[in-house]
Amino acid sequence: MRINPVNLNHVNYNFEHFVKETVQQDNKRDPRYFIREIYDFQKQYSKFGMVDMFCDKLADFAEMLQGKGLKDFAGMVYSSLAKFPINKDTRISILEKAIKNAESQGDKFHVLARVVDLKKLYKDEWMSKQYVRTLLREEKCLKSIVTDFEEAKKNFRVVGNASRTQDDYRWDLAVAKIDIAKATMKQNPKLALSKIKSAKRIFVDLERPDELEFAEQLENQIKLKHR
Repeated sequence: MRINPVNLNHVNYNFEHFVKETVQQDNKRDPRYFIREIYDFQKQYSKFGMVDMFCDKLADFAEMLQGKGLKDFAGMVYSSLAKFPINKDTRISILEKAIKNAESQGDKFHVLARVVDLKKLYKDEWMSKQYVRTLLREEKCLKSIVTDFEEAKKNFRVVGNASRTQDDYRWDLAVAKIDIAKATMKQNPKLALSKIKSAKRIFVDLERPDELEFAEQLENQIKLKHR
């Protein structure tokens, strides 16, 4: 049992002990317990107004875990950090590290999750090159998952049960293609029309008439503007 923290020094002591325990226990630590501890420490550091300090400590912890080959736990720390109220540049840096960690494990689902987090950060830069590049990364991740879904599931590091189906990800892929089309329709209408064409095929296969109708309307809109 940990010492109930009465000041920041106690919190720091408890966290350092937690870090040592995790490294010493290697992969034997229960992932659910590990995540609960992370969130408990977040509450403690928040109580003392030291969330930024905790984010720095977690980032160092994630890199340490990665260096020790404890990539599953590093991924959990990165996933936690991605949800913290930190500035945009720091969040982007953390997300890129999380993506590299997930890629090194062949975990396509967590690569996708962190790319989607990046997309949300860049969404206010509508039609920017960075936003479009992130959309293309999302499309690539989804295509890889859909192409070999069963193999991708084997490397899915998750605490709990995954319930989404291959068709769910096919629908996500079609939507991602539509998002690319909307973001590139002015600068690159040829690319936009190509993405819509691919998306329409998926909507037809999945029997999604409403999405198909929207795609056709967008397609006609682009064609009218670039005749």
